Amino acid sequence: MTTGEVIYFVAINGFAWGTIHVAVSWCGTRLPNHCFATRTGWSRPRSFERSGWLYEQVLRIKKWKDRIPDAAPWFRGGFPKKQMLSSGTEYLLRFQLETRRGEAVHWVVLLSSGLFFIWNPPGIAVLNVVYGLLANLPCIFIQRYNRIRMDRILDKNQSREITA
Repeated sequence: MTTGEVIYFVAINGFAWGTIHVAVSWCGTRLPNHCFATRTGWSRPRSFERSGWLYEQVLRIKKWKDRIPDAAPWFRGGFPKKQMLSSGTEYLLRFQLETRRGEAVHWVVLLSSGLFFIWNPPGIAVLNVVYGLLANLPCIFIQRYNRIRMDRILDKNQSREITA
């Protein structure tokens, strides 16, 4: 492959990824909240996640999650999830909803990596799939981890309300 071809593929794929990330994220912020208000099959906790154990002990998520940017505030109406701003039930339920929205956006972006087989030779297309995995799986893990944390806090809040 010539230097010119490498530059072409880097430019076209970089432009494609940027467009996909921005377009899917923007569309995700425009979907109504009711689309993400309840747990569905893809967003419910899985037994292998072991109430967050997978993320805390295996992936050591607390050591690196704060280094990943939260792009939600870049879009009008985006809900920042970088830090928890309240422990109130209403806020936590909204936070959970937004983790579902964020996870869905990252799954759509990741699944779009298959598009790169349309215009790339197989080897370069595979590299783009690897990029899609590396760019989106950490974000999906963070959304799922945070949602599990919200479940725990909401359960504690609910048990306090029952005993009060």
